[in-house]
Amino acid sequence: MSHWWSSKQEVILVQIWVVLLLAHLVYALRERVALAAACDPFEVSVPLLVELVPRLGSSSAVQLEQLVQSGRKSGLVRASPRLMLNVPQVEFSRLAASPTRSAQPTARTCPIGSTQALA
Repeated sequence: MSHWWSSKQEVILVQIWVVLLLAHLVYALRERVALAAACDPFEVSVPLLVELVPRLGSSSAVQLEQLVQSGRKSGLVRASPRLMLNVPQVEFSRLAASPTRSAQPTARTCPIGSTQALA
């Protein structure tokens, strides 16, 4: 694909559109694979999917099912690397505003420009 790049503005704009369309298609295929595998889309590896896309001839349901079955073995569908946070739920009535600070600045213990360390 490196030999397709150009320095003409019209061609650059077309190339940007092509890249955006290809990215959209890859992520749509990722959603379909996740739906067929009954898993979260983040469990489908995008780099491996990009490698497999040229080998796909059509988008039939049979081929998609074969992709899911072989994908679990090849690592296309794997455990999600996302961090799942388990945080407690806090009732809205228990939330309170933080106390306001006083407008008075604190007194300095050493003059400005002094090299003494503050304790």
